[in-house]
Amino acid sequence: MRKYFLDIQGWSFSDVMFVTKRNMANAVANVSKQLEQLSTALTTTKRHLTQRLEKLDYKLDEQKESTEIIMKEVSLHLSFFFYLIKECFKSIQ
Repeated sequence: MRKYFLDIQGWSFSDVMFVTKRNMANAVANVSKQLEQLSTALTTTKRHLTQRLEKLDYKLDEQKESTEIIMKEVSLHLSFFFYLIKECFKSIQ
């Protein structure tokens, strides 16, 4: 009767096998090892991403400084250009 019940449910005998202390200890050890590996991988990934973000932040700061310098130079050139145009109009009148 038990065999028939297991066949109907689609289970095998190993699916309903009793847990022993040794099997449970092995399972816990395996899960612990996998969690340690996951923790190590997450730590490594976090460190890597943090380094990349720091580099990106540095590059962004450099870009911001470059942009400010360019804006100042363009503003200076435009001011001089407008001054020349103004002087040309003065001389024409």
